[in-house]
Amino acid sequence: MVSADTAQVGMIVALLIVSPLAPLVATGAAQTASNTNESTYATIGNISVSPENPEPNEQTIITANLRNSPSSAGGIDVTAVSVRGPSTFSEADNLGEIGPGGSISIPFATKFESTGEKKLTVVMRGYRPDGGLFVIEKPVYVDVRDNNKTKVSLSTDTDIAAGNETPVNLTVVNGNDNQITGVEMTVLEGAVVSNVRKVEAAIDSGGERVFNYDMTFKEEGIKDLTVRVTYSTASGGTSTSIETFDVEVVEPVVEAGLRVNRTSNQSGLTTLQLTNFGNTDLNNVEVTAMADDQVLSRNLVEDISPESRKLTNFDISSSVDGEVTYTATYTAAGREYETSLSEQSDVSGEIRLTSVSTTQSGRQVTVSGEAANIGNSDTQSVLITVADTEGISPTSPSGEYFVGSVEASEFATFDLTAEIQSNVSQIPINITYITDNERITRTQYIHFESTNTSNARMGNSSVNSGDSNQESNDSGLFGGTISAISPIWIVVVISLLALAVAGYILYK
Repeated sequence: MVSADTAQVGMIVALLIVSPLAPLVATGAAQTASNTNESTYATIGNISVSPENPEPNEQTIITANLRNSPSSAGGIDVTAVSVRGPSTFSEADNLGEIGPGGSISIPFATKFESTGEKKLTVVMRGYRPDGGLFVIEKPVYVDVRDNNKTKVSLSTDTDIAAGNETPVNLTVVNGNDNQITGVEMTVLEGAVVSNVRKVEAAIDSGGERVFNYDMTFKEEGIKDLTVRVTYSTASGGTSTSIETFDVEVVEPVVEAGLRVNRTSNQSGLTTLQLTNFGNTDLNNVEVTAMADDQVLSRNLVEDISPESRKLTNFDISSSVDGEVTYTATYTAAGREYETSLSEQSDVSGEIRLTSVSTTQSGRQVTVSGEAANIGNSDTQSVLITVADTEGISPTSPSGEYFVGSVEASEFATFDLTAEIQSNVSQIPINITYITDNERITRTQYIHFESTNTSNARMGNSSVNSGDSNQESNDSGLFGGTISAISPIWIVVVISLLALAVAGYILYK
């Protein structure tokens, strides 16, 4: 078997061409050129094509049957047989002698590059028994058709922007009646692809396989993308098809948005959201947090495809009190860009006691007020307790008060009770809470003025603080107190005054 350049599918129309060297003796036969009474009947018999309807680039076997007539005077010596066409030539040499009534079949392998009717010619050369030369030609016609039921399609999920690496899907659908194997997809030209060749082991009848490529088209406009699909058929043949697609490549649009994602900030962290509003990927993404020209933190972010977003967290809320600038730098369509956002940093939740008042009954003091969160993050597990110190101790019914959670810029009321000694001027209150995943304990001192006198300290009810210093402050005659003057001394004084007045009158 000798291979040729091309192969095809088609119908065979065989016509007999008689060599000009021999007179016509019978249909399908050629005679020698000499004028002898001895006749030689050499013919080219049936020519078969397999497959009967080959496709472009499918291997095709052309088999020619060479015969010597039973009435031949002797054997013929076949020196060469060839198949010839516009782009085909195959030849077999020195095939030997064919005796009277004998025949041999010679196969040729070839392929055809394109569809259409192809004319080939089978040529047989040899010598008669008497040594004379004979040449016999016979044409064969092959109609090459595209019978391929395997289809290829192209699809993308986003616009294809110039200079941007874009996912492109090439789908092979097997519309044949049988499974195809060794399916090979190759990108021939039109785009920059890192891996041009991909292979699938098999695709069942009616099934499909998607070949995923990342392609880059350098310029915008309508561009040709050429691919080749090769596979083996159930009959053992190889089929190849080449497809060219018109691909629309648009101008790249780079647009990104950076903002603080408050809804995702549940742990005291500052969460940044970077959104890609353009039609190109954002690559090599880095977000930097800065304050007072100092880099506070730097985060790397995964590539962001068009119409998608990524989140990144910064734990700087408790370390900075002021404006923080967040800057995202990235590469898109082969160029570098940046997007910035300035944000007031979070102030951690802080509990402070406000609107505090005290009331006293004997040694027991009630402290009432509000536990206010003066930060901009929530606080949890807020507990307020009277500190147990010298002269002060928590007492029932509420020596400690559990407030619970206090949201940012909100407050909750509380009531505490304490037992105090007479020399107490302030009451220490311990405040414990959790903010930004950290437990905080601090003490706030409440100013206090006792409303008890010495009698009150022996069990009398409390009096107002404005009366607490009125004891023994008003002096009477003779250095004593008014309350200490007895009625006898009053009578004596009056009598002396009367005697003095009477003596003055007598003197006059």
